[in-house]
Amino acid sequence: MKKNSRLLLILLGVLVLCCAVYGLMLLLNDRSAQQAENEEDAQAEAMSLSDLGDAVSISYQGSDGPLSFSKESEVWVYDADPDFPLEQSDVKLLASTLQSLSATRKLESGEDLASYGLAEPANTVTAVDADGGELTILLGSEASNGDYYAMRDGDDTVYTITNSLAQLLKDLNDLYKPYTIPYSGCTVDSVSLSGELAGTARTLSGLAEDESEEAQALHTAWSAMAFADLVAYQPDDEDLASCGLDEPALTMTVTYQEGVINTLLIGSQNEDGDYYAQLEGGDICTLPSSQVESLLEALAAL
Repeated sequence: MKKNSRLLLILLGVLVLCCAVYGLMLLLNDRSAQQAENEEDAQAEAMSLSDLGDAVSISYQGSDGPLSFSKESEVWVYDADPDFPLEQSDVKLLASTLQSLSATRKLESGEDLASYGLAEPANTVTAVDADGGELTILLGSEASNGDYYAMRDGDDTVYTITNSLAQLLKDLNDLYKPYTIPYSGCTVDSVSLSGELAGTARTLSGLAEDESEEAQALHTAWSAMAFADLVAYQPDDEDLASCGLDEPALTMTVTYQEGVINTLLIGSQNEDGDYYAQLEGGDICTLPSSQVESLLEALAAL
């Protein structure tokens, strides 16, 4: 009996000791986790490269020269031509990226700038916020992991940053927002066709009331038409001729039931098989060959 009581006391003591050790381990783990979290927060703060507020101007070097943009009444414009149809989402994303720019790594020394591509930076990006605060980032060469070497102007510390900023420094043509071809909310009523791709010059009328499969296929094909890449902004005669738009392969004048009229001109094909096209008097863009072929098939069926 005494042996059993002694064994029970020993086991109870072992259990209490195990509980104490377990509790101590939990406490130490919590402290370690909190310390690691605090260190991560401090490191994240130290690695921030920007204290920029709401950006109102951005400039950088494009492949054809310097580009600068300003925000006017919450709309970004190209400074050299405020009428240029600028893709707002791209510039907004660039502004947001600069406002929250942070480093992935801080290098020990920035003495040998040439080895980082920073002796002659690949690009210099400057942003100014509404309060006059300014951030200038010197962008160097690409690191082996796909990041980029970068410095803040006036700071000799070299950092690495993700490739996000470099990818957002687009040329002007890549920031072009193509005009919409079909008029939103309007119904096609008649179509006039001419040119080599049309076959015979003709006019198709009464399409708004035509419920045939052929007419519906044309409505579908036309509504899917969308310009892709900019080829020539405010084109001259030479641009038109080089794209086959001085004598279009297809001239398609669309009259909508609501009274609106627009004319699409389709020229020659580029090396990828896509077509050069424009709304009459407008910029020259490409049209995917798949869209043009679907349109031509729908027209041929009527």
